[in-house]
Formats: sequence, structure tokens, C-alpha cells
Amino acid sequence: MIKIGGVDAVAELQAHDVSSHGERIDLAIDLNRVVLIDPASGLVIA
Repeated sequence: MIKIGGVDAVAELQAHDVSSHGERIDLAIDLNRVVLIDPASGLVIA
């Protein structure tokens, strides 16, 4: 779980991207590949 602007988010990473739990890493977000899901309904936000 990560926070983006104070909002909880989930990032899918490759196993080799992180070496230990809680490690801080830099992320580059490709907005063409972002999927937003409403946490209340579980539906994808278009």
C-alpha cells in the first residue's frame, strides 16, 4: 500500500523492485496504464 496525496493506493511491482518490506522506493506512474477502482463498489472508474 502506498499513499498518493494522502490517499491510499496499491502499486503492482515486480519482485526484484523491492528488497524488503517497508522499503522506500521511487515510482514513476504511467497514466496510460493506471486503473482506478472505487473502493466502495469495487467497480473500475472510467
